[in-house]
Amino acid sequence: MKRKICLHALSVKHQNLLLGLVRRLLPACLSKYKVKDKYLESGDFYKYREARFKPKFVPGVVISCTYGSMSVNDRIFPVADVVVDFENSMDGAKAFAKEFIAKLLSGKNQFVAVEPSLKNRAAMLRGSLNVEQLDYYDANRAASLIYTHVPWQIYEINRLWQDVLTNEEDKPVIRQLRVKIRRLRSLLALLTPLFKEEEINAWLKVWKAAFDSLAIVRELDVALLNCERIARRHEENRGVPILEKILTAKRQAAVQVYLNNVQLNVITHKNVDFLFWLYSTELTELGTASSLQDFLNLRFTKWTGKLLVLREKYPDATDMTSLHKIRIKIKRFRYALLSIPELKKSLELLRALKNLQDSLGFLHDDFVGEALLDNLLEEFPGNKELHLEVALFKGWDKGKAESTLENFPILWDNFCSLLRVWQKENL
Repeated sequence: MKRKICLHALSVKHQNLLLGLVRRLLPACLSKYKVKDKYLESGDFYKYREARFKPKFVPGVVISCTYGSMSVNDRIFPVADVVVDFENSMDGAKAFAKEFIAKLLSGKNQFVAVEPSLKNRAAMLRGSLNVEQLDYYDANRAASLIYTHVPWQIYEINRLWQDVLTNEEDKPVIRQLRVKIRRLRSLLALLTPLFKEEEINAWLKVWKAAFDSLAIVRELDVALLNCERIARRHEENRGVPILEKILTAKRQAAVQVYLNNVQLNVITHKNVDFLFWLYSTELTELGTASSLQDFLNLRFTKWTGKLLVLREKYPDATDMTSLHKIRIKIKRFRYALLSIPELKKSLELLRALKNLQDSLGFLHDDFVGEALLDNLLEEFPGNKELHLEVALFKGWDKGKAESTLENFPILWDNFCSLLRVWQKENL
């Protein structure tokens, strides 16, 4: 089966530069050139010039350089793509594709992995991608979930990493990146029985490490957001300016440490390696023999059953460790459910899930934030003003935390009631 990996060049301003970059990395090739423009039903369009290179002595591989532009929702997006089309069942073709991409990403030009189909890419930009209409979608095979539901999440993650590395002061981007990685991890957890256990567990660890690498920045962002809220509530004493200044400096330092240890092409290469593995790994019998719907019913029936007994498993609603475990499972279920359009979702259930996630998230942030503040006090033991501001900060957080804990049983019972109804109607 043929597969495609597409790398979008970020800073190439002319087609000849892209062509020269690719030609230097290729052996003797047969080449073809064409110009194409296409209008989509949505009113969007794309146009490009393409050069296709077919290595003479490596069957099963075609390298394309596509240069032009696309218009989506009246916005113009550049197209500067290197598409590697290879026969996945031919070891020589796959090895050549891997080696070529490694060489391409080892240079100075920066690339991100993107959707190879411009039609599908336009749908992604519009937010209207329908996975059931993708070429690899097959309702009779559970494995189709792997090839249609996972790759587009990789493209989103790679793009957000690009945004983080080029604009480290944009706090929402870091949060969005962590959410996208969490969503991917949740989907992979759902699909785990389709893969060999050792292989999928290794990749889950890779994605968890990527998620954790931005954890300290996220914690500092939460604390800084609370500083801003306190300042709005306490205008007469200017909020907590000393604490805010220290947290801001620590965030800048944490971001710099992160930036010093990562490069976009290295991240892109890791994402591409994951796609190569995804397209070629040997699946379990469940992945090859069961239908898509049967597999989803099996997995979500198991997950809902575990969710409904979580309060019995973790009865102490004041234990932050237990609440954190419940939070992780709630988030995993919500993100996996949102990634599966084949299953109907009631707005009431999604709202209940979001309310639970937000409440448990606040309690976790409060718990982590308190430890962060205690460490600051140990770092600045003689700063009396800082100690007063930390006391104000903790007091402001404490009241909301107590209210959230009191409301948690009500939110949980409402969620379980809605989940049972959803399970009965859809599984």
